[in-house]
Amino acid sequence: MKIKELWWQTFELFVTRPVLWVPCSIAAVLYFVLNRLQKIWNYWLAEFFATQHSVLGGTEPVAEPLKASFKAMWFISPLGFLKGFVVVCSFVTALFITKELVDMALDKQRLRMIAAARDIMPGCRGILLFSLKYLVAFGAGLLFTIFLMPTSPIMPERFDRITTSTEYTHVVILLMFACVAWLLMPSAIRLLRPQSSSKVSIEERTMGTIFAVVASEGSWALGYFVGKVEYSLELNSQWGWWAVSVLNTIVINLPQVILFIALALLAIQEPIIENLITPELELE
Repeated sequence: MKIKELWWQTFELFVTRPVLWVPCSIAAVLYFVLNRLQKIWNYWLAEFFATQHSVLGGTEPVAEPLKASFKAMWFISPLGFLKGFVVVCSFVTALFITKELVDMALDKQRLRMIAAARDIMPGCRGILLFSLKYLVAFGAGLLFTIFLMPTSPIMPERFDRITTSTEYTHVVILLMFACVAWLLMPSAIRLLRPQSSSKVSIEERTMGTIFAVVASEGSWALGYFVGKVEYSLELNSQWGWWAVSVLNTIVINLPQVILFIALALLAIQEPIIENLITPELELE
């Protein structure tokens, strides 16, 4: 399958089969909810460790606020990692379900969400392992990106005007994401493929990485414009804000739906036997 053919087939499924949007949209809403809960939980922990109860029944700030902050971090950091792992698992699960739905669509079957979700049970171990692999790779990429930021001691002062720009930060993060996508793409495609056809070619890896980068840019662009629209709205109801925020979260993640469909098509097609990736070229 050539990349032009992959684009057209992906776009056709995206437009004609809206049910394919559902798994990724559910994962996006879960991400939104967990983010809100994390903010509430972090605020409560910070308040809990920063104040103490007096003998008269009131509260007062602790004598050592820095020490209190470190205590709070002992709880905030593991919970933050757990939240990140659950979010990644939810998106990987959504990718797996999307692949099952695409398989049904190509076989001209009725798309059954429950049946597709049931089919992920044999792949649960692979989903967990890939989610952990993604977190490790993405975390390493973020650490490397920090060294390219203007606050890094290795960055010359004469580059301050360039490195402090929003465009520079955006390009660096995009390059980091492209590298992570390139490393993980063979594992992602193999996760969706039967064990009997686990080989991934360089062409498939390249096409998957291109789709991942384009989807990332699409989500960023949608987030920018949706954020401006959301800021201009005047809603008096808290429930109204929640509804708009959830809807915007789904809209921003629509490019990820396109990515999931493309990866599903790459996984379903017969592997390209030329230019197969050798083990040393991929992240195991």
